[in-house]
Parts: sequence; structure tokens; C-alpha cells
Amino acid sequence: EKNGITNFVREINKLVPDNMKPINYTKILAWLSSHGYLEEIVKEDGGKTKRPTEAGRAIGISTEMRDGSNGRFLFVVYNANAQRFILDNIYSIIEG
Repeated sequence: EKNGITNFVREINKLVPDNMKPINYTKILAWLSSHGYLEEIVKEDGGKTKRPTEAGRAIGISTEMRDGSNGRFLFVVYNANAQRFILDNIYSIIEG
């Protein structure tokens, strides 16, 4: 099932032992960006957002149109393959 990064990390953190710090989604996004799976773009309103690169799309990161309080927007989602990829690399991500 496709998931946004926040919901995915919430699910991961349910499995984290009590003596371990929860995983932060910003660390995952930074790792994906530094490894070429996400890129930062400037939106029309001047704000910044992340979008999947070609490499990101190849592992299952995509975007969907969503309706929000400020209108429609592109939302980044991670399919089962992308979620597995993140889990396979979680130690590298945590270590930074």
C-alpha cells in the first residue's frame, strides 16, 4: 500500500524498542535526497518541496494529487518497493 513518509515512519516507530530513539522522517528524506532519490524544487509560491527523481521513481516513489485546506497539491507517496528499500537501508540512514 502506498504511504506518505510520515505515516510510514509512524508504522516503523511502532516496532522500535523502548530503549531506542524513534526514527525521524526528516533523516530519511535527507538520506534519500543525498543519494539522488529525491530532489528539492521551488514551488510557484516560493516555498520548497521534495519530488522524486528518475532514480526515486524507479524504486517506487511517486506523486499523487491531493486536496488540502489550501487547494490541490502534489503529495509524495512510497509504494511497497520504496518502503522495503528504505527498510533495507535503515541502518545507513540512521547512522547518517
